[in-house]
Amino acid sequence: MPESLRQRLDALPSDADGADAEAAFHDLLDALNDGSVRAAERGPDGQWRANAWVKEGILRGFRLGEMADYSTKRFPFFDKHTYPLKPIAQEDGVRVVPGGSAVRTGAYLSKGVVCMPPMYVNVGAYVEEAACSNRSVRGPSWSRTTCSSAAGVASTKAAWCAPGRSWPPACA
Repeated sequence: MPESLRQRLDALPSDADGADAEAAFHDLLDALNDGSVRAAERGPDGQWRANAWVKEGILRGFRLGEMADYSTKRFPFFDKHTYPLKPIAQEDGVRVVPGGSAVRTGAYLSKGVVCMPPMYVNVGAYVEEAACSNRSVRGPSWSRTTCSSAAGVASTKAAWCAPGRSWPPACA
């Protein structure tokens, strides 16, 4: 699917809007959400490289989006309709601790991830199994073994921990 999705997105003019553009964008979000597409990948040399077509698809979502009110009684929230919060259920095996944690749709969270406040996981992030976040994860790739991200796509401001690690203390 990633290659056919890439071809669909590449075939759209950069200023395209409408049903075809939004359908292709939502397919990209689905692929990012389930981890089958990544915004960046580690090359054979160990360096992270952005997948430009994914980055362009993410940016397209901002252009397609219109402001929407996602507020709840105690949480005012306004954003593009194309980027609501990621729906997370208990059976996903992800722990989201209350107190200032948010995960935007289009981010992948593996089972066993712990989200400790304050933290934010943005679209395109890929958080691997047994990771723990208490920072903003702006990068497209983040795991228990590295905090690297694709140059030019996002910063490496991420905190992580895995079994046997005790940093940061909130993750211990």
